[in-house]
Amino acid sequence: MIINFSDAFKIMISPQFEGIRFSHIDGDFGGDTKFGITQKTYNQDCIEQHIVSKSVALLTENEASDIYYRKYWLLSGCDKIIGVSKNNLSLIHFNMSIERSPIVAVKMLQLLVNINPPTGFFGSITLNAITIVDEISLIYNYLEVMKNHFLSEVAKIPNQYKFERGWFNRLNALSSIVNSTWRCNINGGI
Repeated sequence: MIINFSDAFKIMISPQFEGIRFSHIDGDFGGDTKFGITQKTYNQDCIEQHIVSKSVALLTENEASDIYYRKYWLLSGCDKIIGVSKNNLSLIHFNMSIERSPIVAVKMLQLLVNINPPTGFFGSITLNAITIVDEISLIYNYLEVMKNHFLSEVAKIPNQYKFERGWFNRLNALSSIVNSTWRCNINGGI
């Protein structure tokens, strides 16, 4: 069970997820990446923190942890989700925040708890809505929405197909970590 940011961060930088090595994969819109943090994200964070940017290849685990905490964990409301004892949901939500952005993740979550139109801002309305929803069902539905999001992305941008297997393996790993019954086969079905 996830009980805090540190636990979630360790999972996100494990080899099943973002990993700890520098990478550059042709066709990956992120470009140069380390700990799952792109050079663009790192450069923007350096501007916001008033520090000098360097190659993301030189990023340390502590720096990555700080970026994940500020730019993903807090902005997506994971700290609030943990606060109402929806610990497993916080990991699923944190993952989507990293995969696509805190705003996209919050909008997905808001739609799942019937906040329409979604704002992308995690506030008291979103928090109240998730407190009354069964966490197991919400996680199952969130994983399904994430799968469909990735399938839609591949339909719009076919060269992203090469990442589909990795996305689905990641969703299956998340499902296992939080003890969900949700599973996705590699061909995109459930």
